[in-house]
Amino acid sequence: MVFRWIHRVLWKITGRDPKILEQIENLDLRELQARMDYHRLYMRTRFYYLRTLGDEPCVEQLDADGRLLEHGRIADAVGGCIRLQVRELATAMHEAMLKEGDLCPSAAASVAMTRTGHASPHPEGLKGERGTSTSPEVVTPQQNSEERVDPPDPKPLGPKPKRLGGLAAAVGGGQPSQLNGTGTTGASEWQPRLKMHEVAELVKAATGYSLSVHTSAIHQAGRGLWMQGKAEVGAVVAFMPGVTYTKEQYRQIPGYPRIDMENGTLAARFDGSIVDSKPWGEGLGQSVPWPVCERNTAETRLKLLEGRNPFALGQFANHPGPEDKANVMLAPVDFPSLPEEEQWIRAYVPCLSHAFWESADKGADAAEQVADDVQAAVDQASSDGQATVAALNGSPISCLALVALRDLKDEELLLNYRLNL
Repeated sequence: MVFRWIHRVLWKITGRDPKILEQIENLDLRELQARMDYHRLYMRTRFYYLRTLGDEPCVEQLDADGRLLEHGRIADAVGGCIRLQVRELATAMHEAMLKEGDLCPSAAASVAMTRTGHASPHPEGLKGERGTSTSPEVVTPQQNSEERVDPPDPKPLGPKPKRLGGLAAAVGGGQPSQLNGTGTTGASEWQPRLKMHEVAELVKAATGYSLSVHTSAIHQAGRGLWMQGKAEVGAVVAFMPGVTYTKEQYRQIPGYPRIDMENGTLAARFDGSIVDSKPWGEGLGQSVPWPVCERNTAETRLKLLEGRNPFALGQFANHPGPEDKANVMLAPVDFPSLPEEEQWIRAYVPCLSHAFWESADKGADAAEQVADDVQAAVDQASSDGQATVAALNGSPISCLALVALRDLKDEELLLNYRLNL
């Protein structure tokens, strides 16, 4: 319906010129929708970023700037702002759990490997394509096309040395690989002490909000995603967790070709990739096993990530009711690479690439390889454990986040499912 309306408007504007009408008919309307969405994301994420610097940005000026920028530069600007916020959320989770001495094994191992200089991103046999390490970029139309402005990080992104006392047994003493995230030997016996709701309360002190799943206010919608606290427009408030499949990997999605028959947690990115949140469920420590499904290698390896992530609940956001409007929208999250000193961030981005791990497992018994990898990550005392964590840190980050379309406070998060596409 929306695209038919766009066609009618363009048809009137062009004066019914046959040549232009032919171009309109051949227009990729999904691409048009993606560009419109990027413009909305640019205005909101840029607004949020400028406010973190203490500015009071002009909405009209942001809109005008966005109209002057080429699509590629808008995408770069949005990506830079999103990456900064993902770092902030990861830092909030990491520091809270570091203080409590309850880091998950992969995060604890990443910190330990960084401190001992063994954080190689490409262990032998598990090599993935990685881009160069670059700072997040935000651009404006006034800049030269060859220039970029790298926004300063709002706060230190790595673990602070003075805070390491809470995990001294895990990452101190010169032998961090011999101990686990709880500060005891026998890392393979690691069990999380904090529950997800406890992590959410700890993180709320830094972010100003937390998320939970409760009965939706929308009639017959079942459960929905609720925010406790408040978030400003343009803020990243949640992730779509799970496994990401590229266009070339569609056949690997469980249930192909009718992938949506028994799975209502699929979300598409602008580049055509699909994020399947079904394996994630509600995360670690809920009433069902985690991951929920273990049909392929990437799903099983979700165990390498921090399963108590309180922001990994985006799949529970409902479509607005007849009288409601969406208050969040999807935004792509992409990290070409992580600097060595920040590779602990990977444990807090709740998504894995199916293509990367499928490539890593070729020529090996996949089931046995996965079991060994998960166990090795927990058992930080082994060289295989370090190699597995290094492989995780070297894997691509390509997932989805939910961005606030307006200021939010103590309300249900609603996402436009684009049912017309």
